[in-house]
Formats: sequence, structure tokens, C-alpha cells
Amino acid sequence: MMKKKVHSFFSLFLAVCLLTCAFSAFAADNVLGGNITWKVDGSVLYLEGSGDMTLTYEYLTDIPWYEERNNIDTIVIGDGITSLAEGAFTAFRKLKTVEFPSSMTTIGSSAFLSCEGLESIVLSDRITRVEGGAFVGCEALKTITVPGSVYYISSDAFYNCFDLTIVGIPGSYAETFAKEHDIPFDGSLPAPEEIMVSVNRSLLTFDQPPVIVNDRTLVPLRAIFEALGAVVDWEPTTRTVTARRDDINISLVVDTNIIKKNGADIEIDVPAQIVGDRTMVPVRAISESLGASVDWDPATRTVLIDD
Repeated sequence: MMKKKVHSFFSLFLAVCLLTCAFSAFAADNVLGGNITWKVDGSVLYLEGSGDMTLTYEYLTDIPWYEERNNIDTIVIGDGITSLAEGAFTAFRKLKTVEFPSSMTTIGSSAFLSCEGLESIVLSDRITRVEGGAFVGCEALKTITVPGSVYYISSDAFYNCFDLTIVGIPGSYAETFAKEHDIPFDGSLPAPEEIMVSVNRSLLTFDQPPVIVNDRTLVPLRAIFEALGAVVDWEPTTRTVTARRDDINISLVVDTNIIKKNGADIEIDVPAQIVGDRTMVPVRAISESLGASVDWDPATRTVLIDD
């Protein structure tokens, strides 16, 4: 009789454990919103997926990979992931290396809080923001390479990083930030060869890179129009492009230097032209025809469009 009771109790206990594990696994899937998966292989944490990382937790121990933190020395973030969630890798004390993808745009608040083993970080060249406390308490951090794409770093991003040097492009935001916060700056990072274009601080991706013709920057027409919210049509017989946004109608013919805006002619210095099977247009003229403002950052070779 006693054996039966013990057996029944053990069975009940095992069932509860299995249900708890199943619930924990289900909760972990929900934490990442289903768009990002993760696995640990040896001392490496791999993250794959797309879009922003979202974590919902009450305690740090609720983060799905938190219990693995003392075994991890490398984090590899897959291409397609665009941001890191708040507190994502807090207290990964043995972490030495982080590989950021070209898709990454934002380092979330406290993402690497108290990662005491980090000595060097190289941000990928499409990151634009480093949020509050992102690297607070990374006491061994000696260098962080900040590309020209970055336009915002929280004032407390590097609190208690006592020996930090910021490596960046001379004349860039990184240098300005370093000087304002009394952080040594190393201007050895060269400006990118490729011209970058941002709309409302979001960098655009082109299948045909921008080119400079007669001191004017030309970009793929469809990409720039669509980034500014215009609907684009192409008439191959007449080689005419039309675009509509709200009450603005734009048209132009390839190899001519006239843009028509609501029927009125606007002369442009360099005509629309075909480069690499893409219709290329002067970015300033097109953007301003839709009411956007355009600036040029020579240090980072970036066209800045605000709409």
C-alpha cells in the first residue's frame, strides 16, 4: 500500500514538473514574439530571425537564455534582426565578443548592462541609436567603434566604462558625443566609400548604389519616392516616371532635365538616367519636389532627408 502511495506521489510530482517545463517553454516562445529563435552551442549564443527583438519579463531570470549567461563568451546575431531588447544580455559576465548584423539599427536600453568581460565592440554600419545604459558597468570595455550611421547615443550609455575610447570618423556625431562627455576619441575610422541616404534618420538600402554625376548625388528613383510615401508608376513606351503623394503630382522623362510638379516645370542640373537597369535621379531635386528638406553630411558621406 505504501509503495502505491509513493508511486502515485512520484507520478503526480513528475506530471507537475513536466507541465511546468512545458509552460516555461511556451512562455519562452511568447517572450520573443515568435520572430526570433535562439540556441546555445558550446559557449556561443546564436540568435536568428527578423525584426525587432521583444522581451516581456518581470525578472531577469525570465529572459529565456539568462540561465546560460555564465557559459557564454560569444553572441552571434543573425542578419534580419533590427534591434536588441532592453536588458537582453544583462550580466553576461564572461562575454567577450558580439557580432552585429548589417540589419541592426538599435541597441536597446541596458542591453549589455554589467557585461564585465567585454573589452571591444564594433557596431555595424547601419546602427543609428544606442539607448540609455546600453553598456553601463562594462568596466573592461576599452574601445567601441561607432560608424557614421549613428546619430544618437544616450548620455548614460557608457556609465562606469572607465577606460573607454570611442573610435569613429573625424567630424562625425561620434566625435561630437565623445567631446561632450569627455571620452577619448580615436578618429582612425575612415568614411565609407559608399554614399548613404537616410530618410527621417532611417538608412535606405538600394540594389543600385547611389552615384555622383557632375557633383550631384543620383539615387534609384523608385526607392527614394517610395521612402517618401509616394506611389510610383513607369510608362516604358515614353520612358516616363510619375509619382503621386497627397496633392503633389510629379513626372519626369529619362534623359531630360525637367521635372514637372503639378504641371509646372522645374529644371534640374543632371537629367534622370539609367544606371545598372535602374532609373537614377538627383536626390535633392526629387526630395525637395515632394516638400522634404535635404542636407549633406560630408564627414560620413550621408544624404540626410527630413520629411
